[in-house]
Amino acid sequence: MKNHKKWFLRIVLLLVIMTAVHFIDKPLKAEAAEVTARTFLKVKIDPVYDTSTYITGSAAARSTVSIQIAGRVYKVRADNAGRYEWYIGGHLPVNTWIKVSCNSCFYSSSSLYVQKDPRAVPAPYLEPVTENDTTISGTAREADRVEIYIDNAVYWGYPDRVTGKFTVALNRTLPAGTKITAQSRRGNYQSLKTTITVSEAPVKLIAPTLENITDKDVSVKGIAKDAEIVYLKMGTTSYYAYPNATTGAFTIELNKTYPAGTKVEAYSKKGSATSSVTTAVVLEGAKTITAPTVNTVSSEDTMITGTADPNVKLIAKVGTDEYEGYSDNSGKFSLRLDKAYPAGTYVLIYASKDGQKSTEVITTVVQGAFLLGINMVTDQDGLITGKTIANAEIKVRINDRVYQGNADSEGYFQIMIAKTYKAGQNVEITAVDPVSKHVERKFIQIYPAKPTINTVRAGADNISGTASPRAYVIVRVGGKDYGTFASASGYYFVSINPNDAVRGAKVEAFQISQNIESAIAEVEILN
Repeated sequence: MKNHKKWFLRIVLLLVIMTAVHFIDKPLKAEAAEVTARTFLKVKIDPVYDTSTYITGSAAARSTVSIQIAGRVYKVRADNAGRYEWYIGGHLPVNTWIKVSCNSCFYSSSSLYVQKDPRAVPAPYLEPVTENDTTISGTAREADRVEIYIDNAVYWGYPDRVTGKFTVALNRTLPAGTKITAQSRRGNYQSLKTTITVSEAPVKLIAPTLENITDKDVSVKGIAKDAEIVYLKMGTTSYYAYPNATTGAFTIELNKTYPAGTKVEAYSKKGSATSSVTTAVVLEGAKTITAPTVNTVSSEDTMITGTADPNVKLIAKVGTDEYEGYSDNSGKFSLRLDKAYPAGTYVLIYASKDGQKSTEVITTVVQGAFLLGINMVTDQDGLITGKTIANAEIKVRINDRVYQGNADSEGYFQIMIAKTYKAGQNVEITAVDPVSKHVERKFIQIYPAKPTINTVRAGADNISGTASPRAYVIVRVGGKDYGTFASASGYYFVSINPNDAVRGAKVEAFQISQNIESAIAEVEILN
């Protein structure tokens, strides 16, 4: 009986050991499989564009993937197939660096930079729209068309191919607060949407106009369009009136007359809007009209300006052309001309009012700014040449040395200089108009001259020539550049590949002296 019990206990113990081995063996095998996965899989990241909203890629199945962007780390778990994705929550700019790593992959990380999506269409720009506008304008680059959404209506605009600018006609106004949404399209691609809101049109009041006020008047008349009330100040005394709602006309009764020279100010209001101030002075009654004062008129001007009596008519004759205009309440006037007139043109101007005429003012158009063109000057030139106004006085200043001369009747000039100057030397050239004494001034820099290139024949293994002393010379032949420094005497020599010296091919050379490049010299390779 005792022997049976011993065998029974031995059998039970054996079963317990076998069960334990069975369950211990499974995690060990799983761990071994995981080690194998680390050995053969590599974490990958798919291309990311500036239009992407997700970062995707592949890693070990069910592994944890870390995504590093701009110093911040985000974690996401791969699915059973090893795919992972992470929502960006917006868009990343081009060249943003992204690094991904995986805790279960042999190659633990991969990285890339965000690329510009070649399919992307930039969002359109809309200019502000007010409740008074009947068009919508903006810019849509790289787009075939722009779709404008307003409530349930859709409008189309077609941008200029070069500037991208477009204008869409609504043929109606929109109430303030209306939402306008625009989207650019190119083929099957579309941009993000741009939305703006129609704003209220700013209230702008025009400053009131006043009729002339003399030292005999006991009332002031004028017009204040769109105004609810107009305020008038005569010296230190204030008045007000309510303009006609339709015409804007108003009359203010004064409690006395005011002496000539009294300052007058007027402005209008409507709600919270206030106009600018109109200023004037009380005039002497029935006085003669003062001759206008005319500002200098130059050959560049397209306007004659000056001062005269307030609110008088100005008549001007410029050459054979006639112009008319009016001075404002302060006496200032501006007469627009059709064109600029040449120096020496005759100008006559006078003021007129109520049948009276001022004395005539006579002047002439003076020379304004004029062309001063300078040809390139090199370190081998003994002349400075150019073109400017006819017969101008020319002065050339190099360091403290001054050279002088005159332009001919067509404006061409040649000024001889006593010696040549190094490249990089600054030169000041001044031209003075002999009539108006107007001065034009330019500063130029002396350039190195083109290097010379000695005759080059087919199969040559060197190229030589002359340049500025110790200048760096670059010789280009057969699509290759060869560089060398010129000697103290200006001689240079470079060895080349004889295979590049082909008959009819071009040899180019230029030099750099004082950090300034010369123009390019060129010769043809001979037989």
